[in-house]
Amino acid sequence: MKTNVVITLMLGAIVIASCKKDTAKTPESNITKDQLTSIAAKSPQTFTKIQSFMLGALSKAAQSGVTITEPPSVTSAKIELSKATRLKSTNGPYDWTGPDADGWYTMSYKSYGFTYTNKIRCKDSTLTSIYSIEWSGAEGSYSNVTETQYTKYTKNHKVFWKGFTDYKIKTFGDNDISDAEWKFEFYDWNPQTGAGIYDWYCGAHSLGGSYEPYHRYLNIIATEKGSGAFVGDTNLLHVKVTWYDGSVSVGTFEYDSTWEPVEMPETPCQ
Repeated sequence: MKTNVVITLMLGAIVIASCKKDTAKTPESNITKDQLTSIAAKSPQTFTKIQSFMLGALSKAAQSGVTITEPPSVTSAKIELSKATRLKSTNGPYDWTGPDADGWYTMSYKSYGFTYTNKIRCKDSTLTSIYSIEWSGAEGSYSNVTETQYTKYTKNHKVFWKGFTDYKIKTFGDNDISDAEWKFEFYDWNPQTGAGIYDWYCGAHSLGGSYEPYHRYLNIIATEKGSGAFVGDTNLLHVKVTWYDGSVSVGTFEYDSTWEPVEMPETPCQ
């Protein structure tokens, strides 16, 4: 009798453990289609805004007579980024599927020979949004992928964001660059004021054979200064730029700047 009780308890424990294991594997499925569409529309703004901010730092330095040597990848990547921006479509049919076994929601469609895909996932408290454009034909192939990852958190009773936005270009055919990557990392970031800490990493490989190693390029620390003297100057920043050659810091530059708030997507991640 005791033996039967022990076996019954053991079987019960196995069943409970199995149920718990299956539950843990279940992907989050509480993201509505409206939320997915909003995230897909707003996430690219993070890359666009931070990229503009970083390039603005280079422009400010040049205007002040400060020379920040650009790695060879920057000029070529600017051209390819410009091409990719013109290709982007915001009028796709947002017909979402998912989540799949890994928690990804996906929306994909074709337009003028290009395949546009959005993928979104919540994992713990982190939201990941991936937007890609791909094309392949007799003349060659092309793809660019923007991955943005957000984590929203509270520190000293203030709301901040941390994460990265990463842009990868890969081409084959009639192009002056075969691949390039720009990655902007941010933390303690307030998208309303622009205050926070940023790092720009970049690298490229051209079809001609020249190679620019992927490494840290700029570090920016932006702190709030308050309101400006003119109407609309509500978000003033003091910006400190440190530029690098590989892993070695080679100079610093400081200036003041304004910031236009970034509209962040609602994050359904817990």
